[in-house]
Amino acid sequence: MQNRLQKLEYIAVQLCSSLEEIFEVRRLTVNERNASVPRSDKLPSNISQPDQGMQINDIKGCKQSCQGFQNLIGMYIGACGSLRYLLSPSIARGFVKLQKLEIENCQKMEAIIAADEGEETENESMLPRLDSLDLKNLPNLGSFSQGRYTFDCPLVRRICIIGCNKMNKFCLGSLHISWGVHIGVRNSETDVNHVPHKSKATLFNTSPNLKLPKLNRVISLKSIYPLFPHKPNSKTPKNSMDPNSSPPNSNTTIPVVATLPAYGSDSSTRKPISLWPGMFHSPVTQALWEARSHMFERLLDPPVDAPPQSELLNKTPSQSRTTILYNFSSDFILREQYKDPWNEVRIGKLLEDLDALAGTISVKHCYAVDTTTRPLLLITASVDKIVLRKPISVDIDLKIVGAVIWVGRSSIEIHLEVTQSTKGCGTSDSLALSANFIFVARDSKTGKAAPVNRLLPETEREQFLFKEAEARNNLRKRTRGGQKREFEKGEVNRLESLLAEGRIFCDMPALADRDSILLRDTSLENSLICQPQQRNIHGRIFGGFLMHRAFELAFSTAYAFAGLVPCFLEVDLVDFLRPVDVGDFLRFKSCVLYTEVNPDQPLITIEVVAHVTRPELRSSEVSNTFYFTFTVRPEAKATKNGFRIRNVVPATEEEARRILERKDAQALLSSTLVTK
Repeated sequence: MQNRLQKLEYIAVQLCSSLEEIFEVRRLTVNERNASVPRSDKLPSNISQPDQGMQINDIKGCKQSCQGFQNLIGMYIGACGSLRYLLSPSIARGFVKLQKLEIENCQKMEAIIAADEGEETENESMLPRLDSLDLKNLPNLGSFSQGRYTFDCPLVRRICIIGCNKMNKFCLGSLHISWGVHIGVRNSETDVNHVPHKSKATLFNTSPNLKLPKLNRVISLKSIYPLFPHKPNSKTPKNSMDPNSSPPNSNTTIPVVATLPAYGSDSSTRKPISLWPGMFHSPVTQALWEARSHMFERLLDPPVDAPPQSELLNKTPSQSRTTILYNFSSDFILREQYKDPWNEVRIGKLLEDLDALAGTISVKHCYAVDTTTRPLLLITASVDKIVLRKPISVDIDLKIVGAVIWVGRSSIEIHLEVTQSTKGCGTSDSLALSANFIFVARDSKTGKAAPVNRLLPETEREQFLFKEAEARNNLRKRTRGGQKREFEKGEVNRLESLLAEGRIFCDMPALADRDSILLRDTSLENSLICQPQQRNIHGRIFGGFLMHRAFELAFSTAYAFAGLVPCFLEVDLVDFLRPVDVGDFLRFKSCVLYTEVNPDQPLITIEVVAHVTRPELRSSEVSNTFYFTFTVRPEAKATKNGFRIRNVVPATEEEARRILERKDAQALLSSTLVTK
């Protein structure tokens, strides 16, 4: 058994509500000659066990027996409601390689390391290689350790304490850490605007009278350096990142460790879904997966040979309504993740988040309490419209609210609204962006279209949105049918007019209009290999990631075309024609499809087409089409007197048809919305 423990690298214990003890933590009574401890069957060979107890003649030898965990790297303990202590000091001293420790939702936990009665404090340090520590939702935790023990942790980079309301001191002994450690203390995970329940100065043995900045999320101690009268650890290795030390030797090996522990595939040792490495991660996807993990676990591990859902449910929009909040005003790190060069929110990352939220809402609508049926696969079919109504600042809190507004037999439409208050104008939020996503349901076994739960709109606004979505669905059906061919028959004159200018560029370029440019001369292209880290919960490439990459290319195309910084206005249409798999060679090709020359607000329509290319088969298929509309930033246009956007003309009939089809689709959609 001890040989097996020596090879153990990870331990994960979860949802064991009756478990009272994982390691031996019951207290020892130490006398001068011997020590009496409770009876156990798992004892080292140097311990005898009489009927009424057992005698330990060599305390030091007993401690050495705990070296069975000497290769343990990561430990996760979650939702063990009866656990009061995790480790004894002797066990903790054996964790010489432990790097990551995470404990959450253990309601009775009083201390991580219990105290041994009568044992004197030893100079031997505990957890010397600890890299990150997470303590979350431990309402009875008084301190990390009950005894006056030494924690010499020069390698620690991150300490996160959330929802530990009884913690007054981190430890009764001494804690030595290096500069640059990220420390976050919060009252709870949900109340992000709450002032930290304890001063970090109090928790970490500094002056309690110091006023520390409000920290709702992890930030670097470097930014509050003067507030921590901390003496650098004298035992810190020479190759640590001390700003005052000399550069390390060029031959020094710098270890690289995973930010997420790689727990085994066995379900009994699996981490929460949000912490699985390999899946697409962002602040929003992680928050959504954590909040809805019970739903997503069914998608990852569907019941074997389970029947499909036989009875459809009636659900209301309020049952799927979900809200997410970005605390940009108080969360420095979150703000840095979403900030663009113009101090606004990065639209590409926001598109990722919108797709992730829409997917969660669709899963929520289709979720059935009956876990004996197989779940549905929900796939993004298209993005009907995303309209930016005002610039989105990265300094002000942002909220996204979404719900299902319409369902067909196997399709679902989700409406999302992004709201943000205007700087200096009260507290009421105004609409900054609106979006409509369409998902389709597929049977997880057969891959065929599957029926979804019905929708019962309740309020007047819900009924209005339902009727609007119904009209859009009918319009999509018409444009896919024969009416599209009828449009083409009457467009000969427009087609010839578009081609006439293009022929001059091709045949007589010296005489071509200098205010025009050929469509093919506006094109840009990039390519990538789709990686496992970009996959979604179904193992396919995350649709939000594709939209992000397409947006970045469209923005660059508009920038190169206009010669000024563009400003995003809307996503006109996104079609997901076929799924993109891990390992696919994906090529994005963009061009300026057409422009509208308006002195006040010139419009630039960009087309981006994604191709899945298979060189070994000499094939290329269109997987996605994206249409974006940009204008030019007013402040940039003001610096260039006499600015005029160029007209785009086609050189081939195929290019001319693409232009006319897009213009007609826009006009038809606009007329439908006006009549409604």
